[in-house]
Amino acid sequence: MPVRLAQIGTVFEVELDRQGSELVERRLGPAPSEDRKQFVDDEAALAAYHARIAELLESRWTRRTPCETVGDVATRELLDAVTAGDRDAIEVYNDLLIERGDVCGEYASLRAIDAPDARVRDRLAELEQLHRPRLYGVFGALPDAARAHFELVWRHGWIYEVIVRWRTQPRDAPTVTLHDALYALLHAPMARFVQSLDLERELANTSVRCPHTDQITTLRISGPATLEALAAYPALRELEIVGHADVDHPTIETVILRMVGRQPRISITGQLPNLRRLVIVLTDPDRHAFAALRDWVRSLRPPRVDELAIWGRRRLSAAVIEALAASPLVDTLRILELAPAPAPAQLDALALALADHDEAAPVLLLHPMPARP
Repeated sequence: MPVRLAQIGTVFEVELDRQGSELVERRLGPAPSEDRKQFVDDEAALAAYHARIAELLESRWTRRTPCETVGDVATRELLDAVTAGDRDAIEVYNDLLIERGDVCGEYASLRAIDAPDARVRDRLAELEQLHRPRLYGVFGALPDAARAHFELVWRHGWIYEVIVRWRTQPRDAPTVTLHDALYALLHAPMARFVQSLDLERELANTSVRCPHTDQITTLRISGPATLEALAAYPALRELEIVGHADVDHPTIETVILRMVGRQPRISITGQLPNLRRLVIVLTDPDRHAFAALRDWVRSLRPPRVDELAIWGRRRLSAAVIEALAASPLVDTLRILELAPAPAPAQLDALALALADHDEAAPVLLLHPMPARP
């Protein structure tokens, strides 16, 4: 499939098309031209195709058409089982790829070995060297400095989670944007079963939608989230963000809100009809955070949720406990989880207040130690 890129601030465009072992580059604009290059085989042409796209991205060209996506020969039932982490289904799928000459099958099978010996490690390195374009697509052709921001978490031989963390680069480092690099990675053949993204704030409200994002179920963002950004993830079940969620999403079941900074903000707006678990994380549990949490609890008119958890490094203030006890939220709760547990006197007052509510009192889950920050 041809890919088209445009030079920012100009009318010039480039269209790249790989036809077997031939690479065609067309210059579009005031002086159109066409250049054809023949390579020794399809593998060499594919490598050149990806390298040329990476070169243009590094030169601040921007993509006008989607990445080339991986085709699949498996049935929908088999793909769903692989996505769910069924080991037997994954073995069947890998064998199917191997039978059809797709190097991803062998690579995933070797990657799935829990304690690989030297022979396995050597073979993996050989496959990466010989077949990087068929394993990682355009992402594999990006400069090392552009790929340094990404950590890949593997499950059963396939990329399961992508973590993006900005790393300071020297002045002469490549200028490929985080968005372009992430977009390329999510189209990589080995990322076809990715299910979790952990993104920097800069990527919070940019869309990277592609066929592989349709199966992502967990999204963590170090910033707020908006409706437009979440539209790229139709199967999302868990969302973790900082401070504020303004979203309409039909499948989200768990929202984790982090309260960060000296003037933390916390709110949920929009429609989340499937929300069942709400987690509040106090990253800096000081008086400002407690005051914001108290005010939020007092004003809360949420959709029905079954579970509420509040995690932090310090016990909640008495004002927050009182607000919780008086909140209409507890009428709908099945579980109230606090970590660390309140002081004994506050805990007794909370339990007594919960017992007075019209519906059955929620189960209190108490952790003596602080929860994760």
